[in-house]
Order: sequence, then structure tokens, then C-alpha cells
Amino acid sequence: MNTAFQLDISMDDKTEARREIIRQSLNEIAVEVSHGLRDADIGYPVYLVVPSSGNAIVSMVTPANPSDPDWCRVGDIIREIVSERLDGMGLRSVELPCTMVNATMGAAEIAAD
Repeated sequence: MNTAFQLDISMDDKTEARREIIRQSLNEIAVEVSHGLRDADIGYPVYLVVPSSGNAIVSMVTPANPSDPDWCRVGDIIREIVSERLDGMGLRSVELPCTMVNATMGAAEIAAD
């Protein structure tokens, strides 16, 4: 799966501050995502990463190969939770390629424009 999430507003100098908000609450976000995935009956492992450069706020990845509808639902869950941490800031999706040895996998990123 190749999906990413970005802010719905133009990138500004607050990107790092937003990343720091997410970094400080990453464990709590992971718990909320876990609950959201369980409630949606989605059992794929999902990893969340806060990058240190570029436009990304958060990246998500799974070593599994979920269906497109499942991966979109995972993204919706994560986007909603991260948006709440950023005071309801709108986020959007952007697809990104990602690969690993002997298997193709997807990555998603939450980033500013």
C-alpha cells in the first residue's frame, strides 16, 4: 500500500512544532490507533514514525499487504486521531512508494503541503 497523509493547509514553519506534539504523545496515539483498528476489525500491524525532515508530520507503514479499502480505513483512523492532537487540523493523503527485501509494502505519511 502506498498512501500518505498531509495537512490541508500550506506548509509553514510550524511543521516541527506539530511533529513535537505528535512525538510527545506517540505512545498514546498508538494506543488510540490500536483501539480504532480493533473496533474496525482490522488486524494488520501498523507502525507510526515521526520524521525529522521534509513535510511529513507522521508516517505509517505495515509489513502486511492489506486490501485497498482496509488500508484506506487504517489511514482514516490514524488521520482522525492525529488531527485531534493537532486541534482538528485538516489532513490529506499522499501515496508514497516503499519496499523491503523480498516483499513490497506500503507507507503513508502525514505531512504539510
